[in-house]
Parts: sequence; C-alpha cells; structure tokens
Amino acid sequence: MRKIGVTFCIIALLSLGLLANAGIVTAYQEGYEFDHYMAVTEPTIDGEWTTPDEWTDVDMEHQMDGDLNVGFRTNWLMSSSTGYTGYPVFWIIEFYDDNTEDAGDYWQICYDGKATDGSAPDADDVRIDFVGHDQSGLTVYRGDGSEWVETTELTWGESIEIVDSISESPTNSTPHYIVEIVVDHQLIDSGPDQCVRVAAYDESNSEAGVQAWPDSSPDVPDEWGQTWSIMETIPEGLTFAIMVFLSSVSLLVGQQYLQKCSKKREKQ
Repeated sequence: MRKIGVTFCIIALLSLGLLANAGIVTAYQEGYEFDHYMAVTEPTIDGEWTTPDEWTDVDMEHQMDGDLNVGFRTNWLMSSSTGYTGYPVFWIIEFYDDNTEDAGDYWQICYDGKATDGSAPDADDVRIDFVGHDQSGLTVYRGDGSEWVETTELTWGESIEIVDSISESPTNSTPHYIVEIVVDHQLIDSGPDQCVRVAAYDESNSEAGVQAWPDSSPDVPDEWGQTWSIMETIPEGLTFAIMVFLSSVSLLVGQQYLQKCSKKREKQ
C-alpha cells in the first residue's frame, strides 16, 4: 500500500501543471506561451539597458522564428512612477546583428487583448507598427471584425513611447539596434491574459524578410502566442530554464521509480 501511495503522489505532482490549465479554451500556437511578470523596478525607456539588471526580471528572452537574430523581453506594472498612463507594459527588442539605423527598419506588436482569438482582427485586437527610427514611423490599428483600421487612441509620451539606439548590452557587447517601448494596456482595453505576436524586419538584412514570434500572420489571432499576466514579480533566482530543468528532473525521477516498481513486481 505504501508503494501505491508514493506512486499516486508522484503522478499527482506531475499532473499539477496540466490541472492548473484545465478548462481554459483558447487558440494559440503550442509552444509559444509565457508568464508575464510584474517589473521589480520600472524600466527607463531610453533605448538601452540603463543598468545591467534592468531587464533580468522577466521569465526569459524570446527569439524570433527564422534567420534574424532578434529577441524580446517584456514585463508590466499596475501603475507608472514616471508619468505613463494606465497599466504600463514594457518591452525591449534587440536586433543583435544590426548596427545600422535604416529608414526601412521595422517592428510590430499585435495584441489580442482578451485572448478571444479568431481568424480576423476584432475590436479587442490592436496592432502597433513602427517603421524607421522616429515618431513619424508609428501607426496604430484596431480590428473591426474583418480587417485592421487605423486609430489615434494612443498618445505619444503618455500611453505609448518608443526610444531606440545603437548600443551594447549585457546580452551582447557589440553595439546593436535596441528599442524600448511602453504601452498603456488599460487604454487599449487589454485584459490580464493576451495573445500576442511580435515581428521584426532589418533593412540591412532584407533577404531574411519579416521574422516573427511566433511565425504567423498578423491578421490571424488564432496563430499568435499566449501570455498570462502574473500579479507578482518573478521569484528570485527563478528562470524559465530552471523551471524546465526542475520539471525534467521530476519526470525522470517519477519514471525511474515506476520502472523499479514494475521490475520488482515481475520478480515476485
């Protein structure tokens, strides 16, 4: 009976992650999801890592699919101490192989604010395009159920701000294109859980084309990734890699224990 009890406990522990998400029905690309933690310290939107640990309070860096060496990090706060409105969400995107400021450089963030998914952008979907390297390159769209429609609901310096530079960072000592962004999620009516898509284009590496996380269409929210907003900062020392490692160890321990039990029963 004791062996049966231990086996049951192992199976139950390994199943907790699955049970936690039971009943959630959303369409997004499997393997493209992450926990969205609150910032320990509000990032300074200046186009570079202001301090070596400014962007370490996130689950991990997410890499674009494809050949472009571009990654992003993001966190959020309930309010800003520096004047941004609503619920500010902060982003940093790093183009590691780009050290130029070309007029055709481009990035995009798409939000499915209520994670309602769908085959076309609807009223809770927002798309932010930024072409080049100054305010004139910003265009914001909201879905109408069938397509994107340009909107002016975000105000520069209050509900959205974008600053970029060519700088080195703790992740790459070679100067490269870095952009920092803040967006008011309250104003764009985004809920605690969203589907998102992040895309990038480097004009100096045009043959790579537009790359995205995940590889998908900006017009089909069903194909985007999923984020879950966590109402706390990331636990100290906890990273995505550590969580994956611990989960793998638990699975291996459980499998080995069950195999030993099976062999003992065969000998009896």
